[in-house]
Amino acid sequence: YHLKPLGRVRPSKAQREDKLPDDNTGGLVPRKALRAERRAAAANAGARDDAETATDPVDFPTPLPRSTPMHCTSPAVEDIPRRCCVCGGRIAVAGPIYAAPSQNPEFIQKVLGTLEAKGKEKLQALARVQGLLITARDELPAAPLFYKLPDFSSLMKMQMPPNPIVIGALARLGFSCSQVHCESSGIKTNAPPNVIANVLATYRERVLKAKEEEGAPNAAHVAPMPERIRATVIPDLDLSYDAQYDISSRATGVAKFVLNPAFWGPRARHTGIAGQD
Repeated sequence: YHLKPLGRVRPSKAQREDKLPDDNTGGLVPRKALRAERRAAAANAGARDDAETATDPVDFPTPLPRSTPMHCTSPAVEDIPRRCCVCGGRIAVAGPIYAAPSQNPEFIQKVLGTLEAKGKEKLQALARVQGLLITARDELPAAPLFYKLPDFSSLMKMQMPPNPIVIGALARLGFSCSQVHCESSGIKTNAPPNVIANVLATYRERVLKAKEEEGAPNAAHVAPMPERIRATVIPDLDLSYDAQYDISSRATGVAKFVLNPAFWGPRARHTGIAGQD
């Protein structure tokens, strides 16, 4: 950083002509001459020390002029690609984010034990609290962020495949997946985004287009994939359903993301002409 002084104080003539005691003679010498002598002595001493401990010369960068704006970049940012590997869009670097595990499974397990012992008598929404804690406990610790499959599918102009199909395909490719506690359609995974795009492209070609060509009654029209999407079909990818990859409440028996009842909220229930017989 460059510091620009706000102002300078010019010493008076008496202060400029002031004299200081000389360490060698004990007499008075002009302040300017004494300071010059001391700087020369210090420079000579430093030169002798440098000669005794001389190593490879150090090249210091040339200081920038004050008129040039400074731009600092973290070394870790240099490794980030400039373009997205899926859509080719420009990547915006943001942060910082908390990249360590966001959940403490041991503590959550203790809370679940306490709820099992005492929660039935004191909590009316016990199932909802337990489902939230179980989802948080089972989150993938190595993934600080998550993907929303509806947004990913919308980017590729296709109908979203069921979560168990995507999770099962990624698991068969060697990646881990889990649900996220704050979004019902979100998944955490250590798979890169281009692999997820390839799985969705494979489902699009082998399932959605096949249904459209066969004229199935529940088949939807498959729109052309945008040209900017860089996704390829993975040959021999297993897209079958497997119950072990189904994380929904119906398969696990755990109440997750329970919807609020009808007319839920702080205000009174609406009554009007439409509600009268």
